Amino acid sequence: MRRLSATRTMHLSCILILCFCCFHLEAWINMAKYNLSNFLKPIFYLRVDGGKNDWIKSFEKNTICNERNVSLSKTALPLTGLVSFPGSGNTWTRHLIQQMTGIGTSSVYCDGSLKKRGFPYECYHKLRNKTVVIKAHVPEHLPLFTKIIFLIRNPYDAFLSFANYKEAGHTEHPTEGKLKKSLTKTVESSGRNYVNLARNITLQFKGPVHVLQYEKLKTDMANELRKLAKFLGVNVTKHDIYCTVKLQEGNFHRNTTDEKHIKLLQRMYDKENLLKIQEITRYTEKLFKEAYDLGVDLKGPEDQLFQ
Repeated sequence: MRRLSATRTMHLSCILILCFCCFHLEAWINMAKYNLSNFLKPIFYLRVDGGKNDWIKSFEKNTICNERNVSLSKTALPLTGLVSFPGSGNTWTRHLIQQMTGIGTSSVYCDGSLKKRGFPYECYHKLRNKTVVIKAHVPEHLPLFTKIIFLIRNPYDAFLSFANYKEAGHTEHPTEGKLKKSLTKTVESSGRNYVNLARNITLQFKGPVHVLQYEKLKTDMANELRKLAKFLGVNVTKHDIYCTVKLQEGNFHRNTTDEKHIKLLQRMYDKENLLKIQEITRYTEKLFKEAYDLGVDLKGPEDQLFQ
């Protein structure tokens, strides 16, 4: 009887010890998660000192980057317009934002080719508040938004890119004859629309505006993406930034060399149209300075075109 009682006591002791270990194991796991999350927190707020982002070098040897499968936000987001003149890199910028945040982007339009190739929420108009930005090109859509990312590109390149799109779509190239004919016809109307959009945003839109210059996005992408994430209010890691830079091309970004591009511009614009665009450039730069005290350089390839 005593032996049986002792056995039961031993079993009970083992059960108590096991429960004690399980309880503390759970506590240890939770503590580890807490410490890990605190260790990772500084990564979400990237310090930028200007110039080359040295932290990128630490990723270059051993970081694997994959295209992200984007989804809708689980919570409603501010209706944020990604607004630009057509040909300013809106589609490419949407790709970068999706890769950085993992959240889908949408549009006030519905482009089937975009929906099939990387932008699954292109036509989700009823769920716009679950997408991180919404593409728009004209002032009529500004009242839809609570805040705006104003994507601006120098007009020499923007007008050419828009004419290219009108003649050949997102990724193809028309013949130079067709392109020059289209560009010559549309320079004046493009100029009016370019200035009109800038005037409506700088002078009339009352919500927060983040000016994103296409040229800076190309030359200092990591820094510009960090500022963009802050404006969007989305937490991103250094890994997110690095992999977005590494996988920046996407499906709708035309590639060419700088030398070929300049020579093409020189063949496309005559002196009269160059002077018209130069006037548009100076006026738009003045709008940014007066509205936001912001020095935006929209000259682009101007020096090489006026040689």
